[in-house]
Order: sequence, then structure tokens, then C-alpha cells
Amino acid sequence: MIKRLLTYFFCSAITVLLGESVTPVSQERIPVTIEARFSYFWPESSLFRQVYHNGGVDYQLTGTVPLFQGDSMALRGLNFWWAVDYFKAEGKSTPLENKTTIQIEPLTAGLKWIYPKSMIRPFFGAGMKYYFVQIYNDSPYVKKHVARNGVGFSVETGVQLLASKYIMSDLFIAYSFKQFGSRSINSPTVQATWFDVGGLNIGGGIGVTF
Repeated sequence: MIKRLLTYFFCSAITVLLGESVTPVSQERIPVTIEARFSYFWPESSLFRQVYHNGGVDYQLTGTVPLFQGDSMALRGLNFWWAVDYFKAEGKSTPLENKTTIQIEPLTAGLKWIYPKSMIRPFFGAGMKYYFVQIYNDSPYVKKHVARNGVGFSVETGVQLLASKYIMSDLFIAYSFKQFGSRSINSPTVQATWFDVGGLNIGGGIGVTF
């Protein structure tokens, strides 16, 4: 269902892009944006959802910088996209139900295409996401602190509203992909340490334009 929805939005954006890429657009400057976002994070992993109560609130600071100010619709809507997220959740490990806490702080860098006309602007973005993950456990049978870093991938789509010359807001849906470790290890005495921190974000935000 998630993949079908993202495919639909992606195809819609490409249709608009190809249909109007040769049409001259206004020379009004495309703005730089900085935005604070809040979303609900729904983890892909059933184990993640079981331990950490189906996810929680994700906080994000994000922004875009236009890469082209000319007439081409295809290039005029293209922006450099950056984001910094913070997610923290507490839960109980299985099967002993000891307290455990996970903290995820990913950095995103990529490209976002924003429809460069009107006050309501659909967008689609894709980028690399570098994860900083820390897990704290109270159980005496596992490591107290586990830290993992690594590169993942993220895509998002939504609608941006330019409320005024300096204020904007948006609604978005995003999907991230990142797994650590291996599902299986070729040793009967070693337990696999695989876990998935990717998932779905649905939310919105408000920001300023320059």
C-alpha cells in the first residue's frame, strides 16, 4: 500500500514535469526555505513496533535551496534538500520486559522538486540519510549501550502552501529505508544482531522563506 501510494505521487510529479517543462514561468525568485516539522513515525519492523509501542513523534528541522532561477519548469523546481531529525522512544525488551530506550538522529541530503507556480505547490524529494542510532538497555543479559551509524535512503512527497511572502507550511508523507546487521550469521553460537530503523512518517510543518 505504501509503495503504491509513493509510486502514484511520483508518477503524478513526473507527468506535471514533462507536460510543462518547456513552458516559460514567472521570473519571480524561488525562495530558500527553513521549516520545523512534526510527524508520527511508524516503524517498518514489527519487532520495533512491539518493543517501542508502535513508534512515536519525530521532530525535524529541514530546508531547501533553489538550484536554478531560469525559465525551465524542470530545472526551476529543483532544490537542494537537507534535514535533521530527532526521534526517541522508550519500551520494554522481549521476553524479559526490561526497560529499553532508542534514539535516532539522522541527517538527510538530497534533491527535492517543488512545483514552482501558484501558492499550492506539490513536491517530491529523494535523498541519502545518514543514521546515528543509540540503544540503551537496563537488562543485565545484553549490552547496556549499543551505537550504530550508517547510510540509508529516504523519499517523500506532499503539498507546500505559501501562506504569505515569508511564511510557508506543508503536509507530507515520507518513507525511509535502513537496516543494520545481518538477519542470519553462519554460526550456531552467535546470535544475529539485525534490526530495521526505517519506516513511514506522516506529518506537517511551518517555516519561513527568504
